[in-house]
Amino acid sequence: MEHKLKTWSAHFEAVDIRLKNFEIRFDDRDFRPQDTLFLCEWDPETETSTGRMVVRTVMAVFVDLPGLKDGYVAMEIR
Repeated sequence: MEHKLKTWSAHFEAVDIRLKNFEIRFDDRDFRPQDTLFLCEWDPETETSTGRMVVRTVMAVFVDLPGLKDGYVAMEIR
């Protein structure tokens, strides 16, 4: 499955340079391994897209981790 997601600029840059290899998201899309994430850079101050995008694959999905809010998942991305 493919998911197009807004990603705040501060986090987008870390994903873009491969420093950040995870996403924590509300699981309203039933994320699964091998899903494709289209992460679109979003400027929260102007509430607009910057036009930049990276594509990542979900390698693993983790639920019920200590400190993770109910309904959220942590995903390893590559």
